[in-house]
Amino acid sequence: METEMIAAKSYDYVMIALYSKEIALHYVSGDELALSYKFQTEEEATKCYQFCVGLVDYLENTPAEEREAAHRNWVQMYLAGDDIELKVY
Repeated sequence: METEMIAAKSYDYVMIALYSKEIALHYVSGDELALSYKFQTEEEATKCYQFCVGLVDYLENTPAEEREAAHRNWVQMYLAGDDIELKVY
């Protein structure tokens, strides 16, 4: 991951961090420490960060025990087909 964090939001089940051309998702459960997505431009990274943050609000009425899995699935669908480098820490 890049060193300088631009923005970050923490929620009950995920912490979302924005770097220059990268976002990192730190989910509460799961074996990984973080999922890091590297983009070609800062604009793409910012757009994905905003999507991930907005998704938390969208999932507010989803049962608490289903939110993390739903968030993961929506992010995967959002990024499907894009040539984005994923690193699992």
